[in-house]
Amino acid sequence: MFKTTRPLFIALTVALLVPLVAWGGRVSLAGIDAKLDRLLAGPFTPASHVTLELRGLSTTVCPSGSGYVRLRLDGTRDTVEFDVPRNHTLFITDLSMTVADPSLDFIPGRMLTTDLRARNADGTEVRTVYLSSAVEITTNNENAVLYTRDVSVAGVAIGEGRYICANASTRSLMTLASHDVTNSILHGVLVAN
Repeated sequence: MFKTTRPLFIALTVALLVPLVAWGGRVSLAGIDAKLDRLLAGPFTPASHVTLELRGLSTTVCPSGSGYVRLRLDGTRDTVEFDVPRNHTLFITDLSMTVADPSLDFIPGRMLTTDLRARNADGTEVRTVYLSSAVEITTNNENAVLYTRDVSVAGVAIGEGRYICANASTRSLMTLASHDVTNSILHGVLVAN
């Protein structure tokens, strides 16, 4: 059984509070306490821990041609794209991305952002579930690679049957350019609904 960590507790707390406040719902501390008790009662097993790796896939719902596959605790990697299992919610706790620029559009002064989008099995976008802080590009490097890491991505939850797509773009006042997310690792916990 996993021991509940403080970052996980914070992530789950924010995941419960943010949707309630954002959607205009009433926040009942007693209700939140009861929900947290149910979530944190676990048991958190190795099966509830999720590590996903971004891979190029021949079949994916993501427009980039890359989707997340699950890395198992025994070191094996699934060969099919990960989707959140039925009757579960995936709470993302950690995310890292490497963004490459083969077209050399990393122009100084532009701002790079990365995001995660939830999609249905038919590829239709459900919503953007995470948007990184912007990183200013300060050099025009021919082999430009930028690494962004958000150690704690508290409050990001993805519902059952959803796939996860990674995206990156740079913006300036007049332009928007897409870039390749070449590597990404995502950690999370599956919680039964």
